[in-house]
Amino acid sequence: MERLKQGGTVSEVAREYDVSRTLLYLWMKAEKVQWRERDEDPKDRRIRELQRKVASLERVIGRQKLEADFLAHALLRMKEVVQRKGGSGERSSTPKSKAGQRRNAD
Repeated sequence: MERLKQGGTVSEVAREYDVSRTLLYLWMKAEKVQWRERDEDPKDRRIRELQRKVASLERVIGRQKLEADFLAHALLRMKEVVQRKGGSGERSSTPKSKAGQRRNAD
């Protein structure tokens, strides 16, 4: 990286040190990011952190909204099916016992 800073081209440095140009570009990009963050105003860094956090929370909210919409739609569909069948969809309050059924059959 020092060689590039002194004015060498990426092609020259890649040949000289037998390193791929792609790798040099990746290193240059990483170094620029580190240099920018090191010299950055703490307020700007905090703003960037908060922006990332907001974006993350917005993604979570979006997923939760999709899930809630899906479940609400599924509930409506279930109610429609129950209404078409004519029942309430609820269980009876007292289930019939097998003994009671046998007595009625006798």
